[in-house]
Amino acid sequence: MGNLTKLKSTIEQAGIKKRHLACQLGISHQALYNKLSGKTEFKGSEITKLCTLLTIDDQARREIFFA
Repeated sequence: MGNLTKLKSTIEQAGIKKRHLACQLGISHQALYNKLSGKTEFKGSEITKLCTLLTIDDQARREIFFA
């Protein structure tokens, strides 16, 4: 599933609100919540957008999404 705790921490550090993040990903706030709680997985396109929005480098990307 990945390291969702690290992803949540990265979102907090970026100072981006989850509603804004969901909008940027083209999903509902509830869908983002489900992904952050591990109920559903992020799609590849969502991972790519998250990495851009949160300035996540390749190493952190592997640690967060492919742990």
